[in-house]
Amino acid sequence: MYGSVVAVIDGSDETTGIIESASRLAGTLDAELHVLYVMNVRLARSARWMETCEREGSALLDEIGQYAAERGLSVTTSMETGLPAETVLDYIEDTGVDLVVVGGKKPTRSRFFPGDSVQKIVRDAPVSVLTVRHHER
Repeated sequence: MYGSVVAVIDGSDETTGIIESASRLAGTLDAELHVLYVMNVRLARSARWMETCEREGSALLDEIGQYAAERGLSVTTSMETGLPAETVLDYIEDTGVDLVVVGGKKPTRSRFFPGDSVQKIVRDAPVSVLTVRHHER
């Protein structure tokens, strides 16, 4: 049913829940795990700020790659810069993933993914989308 799952992250507080959910699904379904880190170009304050975000994103993707490998999962990590919803929809089309896992944010001034981006992904994605709720611990 689902041969590949993409976890869409932005480094926010929801990242852990998204990765845990997507990893569990990929493991249970014996599916390939993709992790897409999206930097919202609209929030680019300066070249230095983007470089910092890129370093943080790269380190996070490395950590997630290790996490997935420890669980025996096949993982592909990617970092993209652009408008969040459009970037995710393009990734779905380019890779042919079967399921998207995103954070279930309420509309906020999130670091990269305002709530309306998640709503657009849910509405426009040609595949199923799972939203993961963030719960404070």
